[in-house]
Amino acid sequence: MAAARIPPAVNQAGFAIGSPQNMTLGRDWGTIKRCQELNITYEAYAPFGERHATAPTSRVDVLTDPTVMRVAAQHNRSAALVGLRWILQHGMAVVTSSANSQYQQEDLGVIDFELTPADMAALDAV
Repeated sequence: MAAARIPPAVNQAGFAIGSPQNMTLGRDWGTIKRCQELNITYEAYAPFGERHATAPTSRVDVLTDPTVMRVAAQHNRSAALVGLRWILQHGMAVVTSSANSQYQQEDLGVIDFELTPADMAALDAV
């Protein structure tokens, strides 16, 4: 920030439930908090884990994790929507991608429900 002539507006980094907290890549709560303090939007990509990537965004497969599945069932939603909603409720923007029109339509349901504080705490602990 001290060297920037134009302050950044967005910090895009991979992040998901079960994040391994990689500070080097800016995938950690400290970076997210600092972005919020500086009014920089933290934009999370790979919200379902990217477990087989060189630097995975999660230690778990968000779409099949038992805790995520339990919360999804309680809200009658998919694990994908719970993963997206968790990111939004943490004050981040989220990037998704799909060529499947059914998934694109389903993703819009992320605004139709809210996770409880207990849900958020359980998902934070994954």
